[in-house]
Amino acid sequence: MEMIIEEFNEGQASGLSKLIYRNLLEINSKYYPADTINYLLYQFTKEMIIANSKKQHIYVAIINGDIVGTGGLANFGNEEEPMYFAVAMFIKPELHGNGIGTQILHRIEEKAKGLGANRIFLRAAKGSEEFYKKQGYSLRIQKIGKANIDVTEMDKEL
Repeated sequence: MEMIIEEFNEGQASGLSKLIYRNLLEINSKYYPADTINYLLYQFTKEMIIANSKKQHIYVAIINGDIVGTGGLANFGNEEEPMYFAVAMFIKPELHGNGIGTQILHRIEEKAKGLGANRIFLRAAKGSEEFYKKQGYSLRIQKIGKANIDVTEMDKEL
């Protein structure tokens, strides 16, 4: 199974949106109430993905022309004091456990290092914390985020 990971292009927005919707409806809906899922669905429309791509580094994993995963890097700090976060990690549900997420995450971490980061952060969705722990991330805090979404913030030294 040969996979390539490339930077997002706008022609992939519809496919990414569909992949993310599947994850939200098939996976995340097991852990979050319907109003939270509906809020998140709006955050990942084709148009929102394109808008986010202007301020984030978004990566797309492709196998045989099929989009199978995505993840991004966002600076939630500022230019003087950047705070890089791995964001929007989603893998085609039937391919969970095949190393796709690990490869995307490593690509994101390499980009953060290239931008001068010595630490990277993320907000792990319920059910994904163990995956991130296996990748070397540690728990920072648990809190309620936007739209009352329960999040686990984690970090890793690069």
